[in-house]
Amino acid sequence: MNPDSAYWSNVILLALCVYREARGEIYTAKLAVAYTVVTRAAHGGWWGDSIMAVLRCPDQYTSMTHEGDPNLVVLPGPTDPFWDDSTQAAIAALSKSVSNPAPLADSYFSGDVAPYWAASATWIADVGAFKFFRTVG
Repeated sequence: MNPDSAYWSNVILLALCVYREARGEIYTAKLAVAYTVVTRAAHGGWWGDSIMAVLRCPDQYTSMTHEGDPNLVVLPGPTDPFWDDSTQAAIAALSKSVSNPAPLADSYFSGDVAPYWAASATWIADVGAFKFFRTVG
């Protein structure tokens, strides 16, 4: 493992995002969510070029930035098994030690009603309750 503090900051922030966005999902869905953040950071552009910048981009991962999202204040408990999965998914995505279950996906949604951006995006995969898409070329 990398002892660098910036690395561990990325792990914790990414794990918190995964926990808030996908805590009730299967591990593969958590991993795919984590990879969307990693993919966005690698692509750069208006999302930002780091894990922190991507997670701070307004209303992209609403559980991290949107005041109206009820998950914004949700924190894991010390024995929460969903936190363990979320942390493992974050580490796997950051290190790319496990294959991305939705390769090249940078966006996702759950539910039956697609957001406006999905109409012009490329569908990549369904993983758990999420539909993953690529929105950039």
